[in-house]
Amino acid sequence: MTKRYERQIPGWWVFTKKTWFVFFLREITCIFVALFAIFYLRFARAIYAGPEAYADYVEKMREPWAIALHCLFFVAVLWHTITWFVAAPKAMRPRIGNKLVPPRAVIAGHYAGWLVVSAGLMWILL
Repeated sequence: MTKRYERQIPGWWVFTKKTWFVFFLREITCIFVALFAIFYLRFARAIYAGPEAYADYVEKMREPWAIALHCLFFVAVLWHTITWFVAAPKAMRPRIGNKLVPPRAVIAGHYAGWLVVSAGLMWILL
């Protein structure tokens, strides 16, 4: 009977290579992206519930813990977005005719789209 080989992987394996750690950070930021979305869904619910609920929610979000949490969310979502755009050319290699679009053009397209959507939202909100 043969014995099955099981490679031992230490719990800190993610810290052994920079690329693994950066990947780990990007994946962990998904949690913050989800929490960010939940905060804004609750914000939308407060708006729908009426002026009193909206005022209560805004008052809660003025607390120091909420401001600190939103700053953390902002940094995490920004990191997630930037690393996602950098990974995009590896996941999506569009072609024009028989030529592959250069990775920098794919990344630039993502940033351009982000800029257009952000400018549109700013125009609507302000």
